[in-house]
Amino acid sequence: MPLQRQIVYLGKSDSVLKFQYSEFTNNTVPMISFDFTIDISDGNIASFKGAVFEVIEATSSTLQYKVIRHFPEQTN
Repeated sequence: MPLQRQIVYLGKSDSVLKFQYSEFTNNTVPMISFDFTIDISDGNIASFKGAVFEVIEATSSTLQYKVIRHFPEQTN
């Protein structure tokens, strides 16, 4: 089964956006999961693990974004 990756928005504090990154196979419990932050005072384009997205608007509970590049394909 191919590796599935996701980024979940957790909220913001001032200009710092909080996210959780997870990797799954078979839509089960994450094999790996950790939190990371992005400071949008440095700009509204963010990248993580090869995925690139533009933050359009962020509140404490919602995120509007545009995907510029998806995660790269995994090769075995």
